[in-house]
Amino acid sequence: MPNRSDTPVITPALLRDWALPMPSGGKESRGTVLVVGAGRPVILTPNLTEARHLLGRDPGDDLDAEATELAGRYDAVVSLYGHIAPPDGRGWREESGDAGLGTSGSGDVRAGLLAGLLSRGAEPAQAACWGAFAHAVSGQRLVPQYGRIGFLARELLDEIPHTLATV
Repeated sequence: MPNRSDTPVITPALLRDWALPMPSGGKESRGTVLVVGAGRPVILTPNLTEARHLLGRDPGDDLDAEATELAGRYDAVVSLYGHIAPPDGRGWREESGDAGLGTSGSGDVRAGLLAGLLSRGAEPAQAACWGAFAHAVSGQRLVPQYGRIGFLARELLDEIPHTLATV
């Protein structure tokens, strides 16, 4: 059984109690870091609003650079709209996602997918890459049946095993 410091944490970035430090005018609005920096692997999956809070400014157009900055700042693997960056400066991009992935609950589906991949032994960066791929391709596979923005998160969840089986 892994000890507490080895257990990976997956979060969309805006935790209910702001467990991550949120920069504000060059200062952190919370002094205690509950998740990041606790000596455990962390995967952050922010949307653009959450990335704005983490960066302390609006994200620029270069999401690779923004993901890299966040990864270094929070010592975490960051998956930002298919731009994946671990804290060591490497990076990958998954570009097959589409507008339908913006449906409510889609990020929760991806977080569950990441948890499943991690529980099967994937390293955080590997899980983030595979998770971004399976999430995006599962959305693509739903388009013929539901349209580009017509599917729900539960349908996305049902498609993921089929996507993974074809890889």
